[in-house]
Amino acid sequence: MAKKKTDLLCVADICAPKDIVDSLGWIGAISILAAYAAMSFGFVYPTSPLYQGLNLFGALGIVMSSLPRKAYQATTLNLVWAAIALIALLRMVIVN
Repeated sequence: MAKKKTDLLCVADICAPKDIVDSLGWIGAISILAAYAAMSFGFVYPTSPLYQGLNLFGALGIVMSSLPRKAYQATTLNLVWAAIALIALLRMVIVN
């Protein structure tokens, strides 16, 4: 029986199956949307670690999906998004 060829997406020397990369992007998008919805409906506040954590996790998921595809606009946007969330989380830890 022949093995099924797996499509890989690579950045530098790091490669991953396309299905996994796609999943990371979808999970990232869902995380950011969940954070936005939760904040919009008053379940969390922008100063909440959960809100910022979902944004950080989501942005990094999208980066891991967009970078191998050379979608540099989405990569840059989400790197900045992740940096903002990380700084907000660090400020929460330092101030509190």
